[in-house]
Amino acid sequence: MSTLESCRAMARPKPVYWLLLLLWTVSPSHALTCDEQITKSAAECVAATGLANARSCRARAEAEGCSSGRTTMTGPAPDNCASAKLNVDWVFTDAGATRTYQGYRRAGRSPYDALHGAQDHNPAAQASLEQCRGWVETYLASRGDAVPPISKARFLTRSDCQCASVIPTGMQVQGGKPQYRVTGSCDPLIISVRFTNAMNETQSAWVNAGILSGGGGRTITAPNYELTSIRAIELKNADYSVSCPF
Repeated sequence: MSTLESCRAMARPKPVYWLLLLLWTVSPSHALTCDEQITKSAAECVAATGLANARSCRARAEAEGCSSGRTTMTGPAPDNCASAKLNVDWVFTDAGATRTYQGYRRAGRSPYDALHGAQDHNPAAQASLEQCRGWVETYLASRGDAVPPISKARFLTRSDCQCASVIPTGMQVQGGKPQYRVTGSCDPLIISVRFTNAMNETQSAWVNAGILSGGGGRTITAPNYELTSIRAIELKNADYSVSCPF
């Protein structure tokens, strides 16, 4: 066999995952070993996403590990929800999206709402999640949740205004738009800043600094060179909000 033929043979998808998944589907239930759980999870991933993803499916299954109490959804997503599944899985494989999801969960959002928020940059992905919301919620429940939800978001009052600060950085970006450093010093809260025109306060716009807590900060930019005066700060959690005059 030539070197080229050997490479093609090695690259050719192997039916082992399909065979294993078929055996688990038709065989009587039994307690699976840890290695069997991992292989089964990889097989389900391959069945849902295709043989081309066999290696990445196995790697993800090994990273997730196994436990006797773990339950997962079996089989691929319904045909009309295949895109939704891919958009769910992406959030948990992309580091930035995972951090956004976890931040929303710590702020008290449900798993579905946190996932939807992590796809804010992608309206098409959000639409696929909305179309299959029931299936997505069940799928999320089967995955488990590494971020314990807040049992009940606390009521916010003006005393919580001390949890946020907005300080000019002295820097400007194109168009003369000034930048500000927003810091959150309390529990996780979604912090937004309202900018107005100093000469005409009917002109205003909100800029969302995201979820901040424990001294974490983020630099934001004023909407334009005219809206540079800060009028208010808004603090929000899953259930409550408070506006803080600035």
